[in-house]
Amino acid sequence: MRKTRLVLAVVALLLTAGTTSSAAVAKNQRRLVLVSSLQKFGLNKYKWLYSFLDASTISMGQAGLGGNYSGVSVIQDAYGTKANFVNCLRHTAASPTVKAIDVVLSLHGADEKLYFHDGKVVAADLEADLKTIPNRSKLRLMYNLACYGSTHRNNFRNSGFRTAIGARKVNTASASEYPVFISRWNLGHTISSIFAQTNADPAMQVSDNVAKSWGFSDADSYKLISGTSGLTINSNAN
Repeated sequence: MRKTRLVLAVVALLLTAGTTSSAAVAKNQRRLVLVSSLQKFGLNKYKWLYSFLDASTISMGQAGLGGNYSGVSVIQDAYGTKANFVNCLRHTAASPTVKAIDVVLSLHGADEKLYFHDGKVVAADLEADLKTIPNRSKLRLMYNLACYGSTHRNNFRNSGFRTAIGARKVNTASASEYPVFISRWNLGHTISSIFAQTNADPAMQVSDNVAKSWGFSDADSYKLISGTSGLTINSNAN
């Protein structure tokens, strides 16, 4: 009986060890890409807001998340073109030391479209470009802050991202949601638990209501998740 228990214990230990080693991605194996380019498009009267969001998305991402990654790549303002984005992911994925790539994407968006600095890009066309990346299996998280980000989710998933997140319609909740994401993601919480909290936050409804009073009748910041909702900062890319 003791021998049987010992054998079972050893088998369980081996299985656990195997699962842990294959599921964990260490800090020095993951890379963060921050993209923010809002100022060229959108209403002129809100340029001040877009300028603030561009700066805060990058600065908060670098300060709040950078310490848990091997490095942070920044694509900002006029450099926020589709080609620069795709090439950044291609270059990062080519590194043999990188096992997982996470992206925070802050652009203007519409139904199945994104607006990079060089113009409108249909999500399906971006998907096709991303599919040319040889090591796209390293693409892990796409946290899309663009409006109508939910309509881009399948394209990012098809491109290789394990998990993609986006707002149902016009996204107004970045100021309250992004800091919560940063804090809880760093602590190892799952994507599902993070956005269960932010989706239920009264601050989201307040920001949506304010946006509606400004004329954005389709304000709806509720985030939808495609892919692995149990993803954490330590999870494998695939």
